[in-house]
Amino acid sequence: MIVALPGNESATLRTYEELTERQARRIRAALREALVEAGNLAAAGFDETKPETWATIKKDENGTSIEAYQDRCIVELVKQWTLGDLPTMETVGDLPAKTYEALALAATEAARMTSEDEGVDAKVNPLASSDGSNVSAPISQVEVSSP
Repeated sequence: MIVALPGNESATLRTYEELTERQARRIRAALREALVEAGNLAAAGFDETKPETWATIKKDENGTSIEAYQDRCIVELVKQWTLGDLPTMETVGDLPAKTYEALALAATEAARMTSEDEGVDAKVNPLASSDGSNVSAPISQVEVSSP
């Protein structure tokens, strides 16, 4: 899959079938961490419209688990691009924000097949978009409702 990026740049993503088992395991591990975080947010009553609930987001110097999942998808799925050296977990956060956003959306969509293949139900995937398409979204777009 070719992804158009800002600045007339582009990236080519691997398909699920092209991933090595090691790459697929790293994506699945990152997804599990993100699901735990999203579940904890839901249980704690996180509401993006209520700043008093924002303290429930667990964040370290590398961001949230949800952002780490996006990073991992980009790193494992980008097989070539016009931006020079391929991204690593150390460099992916240095991408311009709009480039990162485009790649994160495309890479998490491509990685979604991994979730479906592993039996993760879209109804319980807290990274799913509000339209039910199960496309992972940046933390600013994640909707988590309380139980």
